[in-house]
Amino acid sequence: PCRWVNGLDGFRMHQTKPVMLARAAKLGLRIPRTCIANDPAAVQAFCEEVPHVVFKPVQGGAPTAPLETRHLTDESLSRLALAPVTLQEEIA
Repeated sequence: PCRWVNGLDGFRMHQTKPVMLARAAKLGLRIPRTCIANDPAAVQAFCEEVPHVVFKPVQGGAPTAPLETRHLTDESLSRLALAPVTLQEEIA
Protein backbone atom coordinates (compact mmCIF):
# COMPACT_ATOMS: atom_id res chain seq x y z
CA PRO A 1 0.00 0.00 0.00
CA CYS A 2 2.80 2.45 -0.81
CA ARG A 3 3.85 4.31 -3.90
CA TRP A 4 7.11 3.13 -5.50
CA VAL A 5 9.20 5.56 -7.53
CA ASN A 6 12.47 4.55 -9.16
CA GLY A 7 15.44 6.79 -8.49
CA LEU A 8 16.98 8.83 -11.29
CA ASP A 9 19.80 6.31 -11.83
CA GLY A 10 17.29 3.47 -12.15
CA PHE A 11 15.22 5.52 -14.56
CA ARG A 12 18.27 6.26 -16.73
CA MET A 13 19.33 2.60 -16.78
CA HIS A 14 15.80 1.69 -17.87
CA GLN A 15 16.19 4.02 -20.86
CA THR A 16 19.35 2.19 -21.92
CA LYS A 17 18.10 -1.36 -21.49
CA PRO A 18 19.71 -2.64 -24.74
CA VAL A 19 23.10 -1.41 -23.49
CA MET A 20 22.50 -3.01 -20.08
CA LEU A 21 21.61 -6.34 -21.71
CA ALA A 22 24.84 -6.27 -23.70
CA ARG A 23 26.87 -5.45 -20.58
CA ALA A 24 25.22 -8.24 -18.62
CA ALA A 25 25.95 -10.74 -21.41
CA LYS A 26 29.58 -9.59 -21.58
CA LEU A 27 29.87 -10.27 -17.84
CA GLY A 28 28.71 -13.83 -18.47
CA LEU A 29 25.09 -13.60 -17.33
CA ARG A 30 22.56 -15.69 -19.23
CA ILE A 31 20.37 -13.37 -21.26
CA PRO A 32 17.16 -14.71 -22.81
CA ARG A 33 16.98 -14.68 -26.59
CA THR A 34 16.13 -11.09 -27.43
CA CYS A 35 14.93 -9.15 -30.44
CA ILE A 36 14.73 -5.35 -30.42
CA ALA A 37 13.08 -4.21 -33.62
CA ASN A 38 10.54 -2.06 -35.38
CA ASP A 39 10.47 -4.29 -38.45
CA PRO A 40 7.31 -6.45 -38.59
CA ALA A 41 9.11 -9.22 -40.51
CA ALA A 42 11.86 -9.43 -37.87
CA VAL A 43 9.27 -9.56 -35.09
CA GLN A 44 7.31 -12.32 -36.84
CA ALA A 45 10.47 -14.34 -37.54
CA PHE A 46 11.54 -14.11 -33.89
CA CYS A 47 8.09 -15.22 -32.73
CA GLU A 48 8.15 -18.20 -35.10
CA GLU A 49 11.53 -19.28 -33.73
CA VAL A 50 10.89 -18.74 -30.00
CA PRO A 51 7.90 -20.62 -28.54
CA HIS A 52 7.12 -18.39 -25.53
CA VAL A 53 7.70 -14.66 -25.93
CA VAL A 54 7.17 -11.63 -23.71
CA PHE A 55 7.33 -8.05 -24.94
CA LYS A 56 7.86 -4.56 -23.58
CA PRO A 57 8.68 -1.11 -24.85
CA VAL A 58 12.38 -0.41 -25.38
CA GLN A 59 12.35 2.63 -23.09
CA GLY A 60 9.58 1.76 -20.67
CA GLY A 61 6.08 3.10 -20.35
CA ALA A 62 4.29 -0.25 -20.10
CA PRO A 63 4.82 -3.49 -18.17
CA THR A 64 6.18 -6.69 -19.68
CA ALA A 65 3.38 -8.85 -21.08
CA PRO A 66 3.06 -12.27 -22.72
CA LEU A 67 2.87 -12.04 -26.49
CA GLU A 68 -0.45 -13.23 -27.88
CA THR A 69 -1.61 -13.91 -31.43
CA ARG A 70 -3.62 -10.67 -31.40
CA HIS A 71 -0.37 -8.72 -31.07
CA LEU A 72 0.83 -10.07 -34.43
CA THR A 73 -1.97 -8.70 -36.60
CA ASP A 74 -1.06 -6.36 -39.45
CA GLU A 75 -2.68 -3.49 -37.55
CA SER A 76 -0.64 -4.11 -34.39
CA LEU A 77 2.59 -4.65 -36.31
CA SER A 78 2.06 -1.39 -38.23
CA ARG A 79 2.46 0.46 -34.92
CA LEU A 80 6.11 -0.61 -34.83
CA ALA A 81 6.82 2.26 -37.23
CA LEU A 82 6.24 4.60 -34.27
CA ALA A 83 8.36 2.78 -31.69
CA PRO A 84 10.45 -0.37 -31.52
CA VAL A 85 9.62 -3.23 -29.20
CA THR A 86 11.74 -5.53 -27.05
CA LEU A 87 10.81 -9.19 -27.45
CA GLN A 88 12.38 -11.79 -25.20
CA GLU A 89 12.21 -15.50 -24.68
CA GLU A 90 10.02 -16.07 -21.62
CA ILE A 91 11.95 -17.65 -18.79
CA ALA A 92 9.64 -19.53 -16.44
